[in-house]
Amino acid sequence: MLLLGLLGCTVDLPVPSSEPDAASPDARIRLRDMGGARTHDLGLDGAVEASVDAALPDGAVDAAGPPDGPSTDGPAPDLPCVPSDEICNGADDDCDDHVDEGDACGPYVASHCRVWLGWADLHEAPHEPAAAWGGCPEAERDERGDNRCVGTRLDGWFRRLPLRGNVDENDWLGVAFTCADDDRPQLAAWVQSRCAIALAQADHSRDPTALDPRGCPPAEVADDGGPDPRCVQSGGDGLFHPMRLRGDVNHDDALALALWCDDAVDPDRAAALQAASEAFLGSQDRQVLGFASCWDAPHDDGPAWGDCPASSADDAGLLRCVGTHGDGAFHAFHFDHDAARCEVLAVALRSR
Repeated sequence: MLLLGLLGCTVDLPVPSSEPDAASPDARIRLRDMGGARTHDLGLDGAVEASVDAALPDGAVDAAGPPDGPSTDGPAPDLPCVPSDEICNGADDDCDDHVDEGDACGPYVASHCRVWLGWADLHEAPHEPAAAWGGCPEAERDERGDNRCVGTRLDGWFRRLPLRGNVDENDWLGVAFTCADDDRPQLAAWVQSRCAIALAQADHSRDPTALDPRGCPPAEVADDGGPDPRCVQSGGDGLFHPMRLRGDVNHDDALALALWCDDAVDPDRAAALQAASEAFLGSQDRQVLGFASCWDAPHDDGPAWGDCPASSADDAGLLRCVGTHGDGAFHAFHFDHDAARCEVLAVALRSR
């Protein structure tokens, strides 16, 4: 009877399969041998999986991820700094926790930035910041008519600007500072926006160097009743910024120039940029004494103007000049004659 009962029952025994049960992903575990070259899929229920988990050899990796340690998906570890020569790139190349220090940015400014000087007679100048002055910046120099301009040319040379007529209260000066770099436009934009060129004029033997160039307005349009001395700054926007001259420019007048750089986030970097760069302003008296004509200037565009740039100041003779000295303050030269139609101004930008 017992035999008949056993024969009447059927028992389904599992049939071995060479393929794992794809419908039971929770009952799978992946083991990797120590070399990481082979993997095995085992079809296991939860209880067996736990027991196998406990028996995994050291170094094995289960389906939940890698063993304790840095994730391969996380940020890369900091690499040690490898010192190199400091260049003007916004990075700490020499690993001293300072960026663009020393004279690193002087050559960059000289080769990627330009100072523009404008002059206008009979109030022909723009009376507010403007994208153009005469034919500049489309042209590098415009000597025609009553609205003239000149720009430096990335070579450190002095670029001249001849004036016309008597230089007096209906004359205007303008200044712009621009930088461009196709390869590193962000660096050029940073330099232009953090630095400014400032012009100042003093009448009646007053001292323009007493002014703070950072306090100069973006435009000075006051007449003879306005400030003396007076100044204007380029503002970091690449535009021409105008300043109306005060009185007749003659033996009791002075012109001053400043180049300053500021950055609230990285003041040391801006200070190094300022100290490594120098702009120059020059004048030349070409009046033939006793005659109403101008003599031809033996000094044209060139690497020097008077004693500049070997000296940052030359306040004597027919050729006069002053540099910005890298200190962010105004520096001046003085006129000893009546500036008129034979007057020539000049501008330069160099590395210190």
